[in-house]
Amino acid sequence: MDQDKISRVISKLNGILSDEEACLEEVEAMVHSLTRHFLDNLTDIADIDYFQDRLNEMIDNYVDTHFEENFEEKLN
Repeated sequence: MDQDKISRVISKLNGILSDEEACLEEVEAMVHSLTRHFLDNLTDIADIDYFQDRLNEMIDNYVDTHFEENFEEKLN
């Protein structure tokens, strides 16, 4: 999937979530469903490990960045 197609899909999903005023549980259910569907189509444990590592890295980076910015704002 090329980057433009990914951007369009993400934009549509964000629009749906915004229009529906999705709560945390609804977003979690959507992420769970998408992830489960993706994992169900993987056949190699190495691919699953790689995907898990990438997700963990993404979450860690977000938390580090988000909380660093908030911490710096509170200090100022």
